[in-house]
Amino acid sequence: QNGLGLLKASNNRVQGWMAVKELLKPMKSDTDRPGLLVTENCVGLIRNLPSIQHDEKNPSDCATEPHEITHICDAARYFCVTRVLGAQKTVEKIVDDFDEGEDYDDVMTGGEMTADYLSYG
Repeated sequence: QNGLGLLKASNNRVQGWMAVKELLKPMKSDTDRPGLLVTENCVGLIRNLPSIQHDEKNPSDCATEPHEITHICDAARYFCVTRVLGAQKTVEKIVDDFDEGEDYDDVMTGGEMTADYLSYG
């Protein structure tokens, strides 16, 4: 309505935390900067992200308590999961070599009748 596009992010927590981890790694580029740069004015994230603990029941996930710590980190997780691009499917080019000098009738009928064809069997 006001020109701001919104995306629905995946709420899969494990995949979201994996996205955060991947974006915090140095990217292979000239600068080796991470995909997510946390600046000094992100005070809450800088304070809370190192305080996050693993979930006791699912070590691949992070704990949801205390909420005061996890709220900002979950916002970063949602941001990261929307920024990760999926794999691109490679399109195999189909080579159309039908018109490369072959006669249409030969292609459709299997070619000329030869002695081998007539003496089959």
